[in-house]
Amino acid sequence: MKALIVAKEEELVDQMVSLVEESGLDIFGTTSDTQAISQMQSGEIGAVVIGEGMKGDERDLLCAAADRQGLPVIEGDQRGEDLREYAVHELLPQLRAKLG
Repeated sequence: MKALIVAKEEELVDQMVSLVEESGLDIFGTTSDTQAISQMQSGEIGAVVIGEGMKGDERDLLCAAADRQGLPVIEGDQRGEDLREYAVHELLPQLRAKLG
């Protein structure tokens, strides 16, 4: 199963995809809620990371789509941390736990 990351900024998505792939996990990244929902419906996604920049109706839509597919959601919250540090110490352990 793959992880899915949805975030507002293309550069952030690209960096996170690279960091997660370096760790040996499969991931698909997008800035599009429509594309994210399509990926969730594909049956290939095992966990969803929603970036902190996805707010309001957009976040609600993504969370509802993940819920309909029975997918666990990780609420991305970098809190100003270095991106690599955040990925290694927070995001990757959560992804591994959710993806089994």
